[in-house]
Amino acid sequence: MDYTAILQELNKASLFDLHRLQSAIYQELLNPERIEQIKARLKAGQTISYFDSKSNDLVDAVILKIQITRCLVRNIKDQKCWNLPFYYLNLDSSILSISRSLFFHSARLTVKNHMGLGK
Repeated sequence: MDYTAILQELNKASLFDLHRLQSAIYQELLNPERIEQIKARLKAGQTISYFDSKSNDLVDAVILKIQITRCLVRNIKDQKCWNLPFYYLNLDSSILSISRSLFFHSARLTVKNHMGLGK
């Protein structure tokens, strides 16, 4: 998925449009069919990566336990355990980079959405 192109289009959207999209996306994140598709691909002991919004980067982890809509994982780097919703998991090795040349009306959004700043 081309995140840069999506964000370029979102930059043109009104606040109402963004709110409406947020609602639609949230409904898809909770879609039972999608959840079951992901759950079927998971097993305890599997190495995965997940998106951490704080670091704005992918984190490698091992699945410890699979639950109904979440899984318990252990971060490989710091060994901390986290109970994550399935939609955090990057099972398809999606490329998350967003063009640094993309500028928003808000400087905060520009910085927040850049992947791997300082790398």
